[in-house]
Amino acid sequence: MTVPQKAKYPVVHPLPPLDLVIKSVRFSDLFIIAGFGLGAFVVNWFGSRKSLRAANSRFMGFLGVAGGLAYTDLSVTQRLMGIYPNEPEVRRFGFYTQQELDEWHKDDIPHGELIGRVPKERAI
Repeated sequence: MTVPQKAKYPVVHPLPPLDLVIKSVRFSDLFIIAGFGLGAFVVNWFGSRKSLRAANSRFMGFLGVAGGLAYTDLSVTQRLMGIYPNEPEVRRFGFYTQQELDEWHKDDIPHGELIGRVPKERAI
């Protein structure tokens, strides 16, 4: 994942794996998922013809939940990367020091092979 900005808060993990993201979901994030699903269901319920209302609304509710999951995954990942406030995650999992982050990113240049820099483990 490309990070467009520097971390303003402590970095829990620079590139969080899915299991850490799932462990870091807050109760408020579940409300976001439910809100996306319920919102899509209700909007489609009143926007559909009566004969297709139930099937379309269930499908759109499913799509809303999928969108809510994607939004929640992104927001939790950004909290773990230190882009958004993350005090509970820092208390629970700890954080990377600047030295550890420098070690993590020392050979990490996006498309480095295009500019002539190849990380050591991929050097031929």
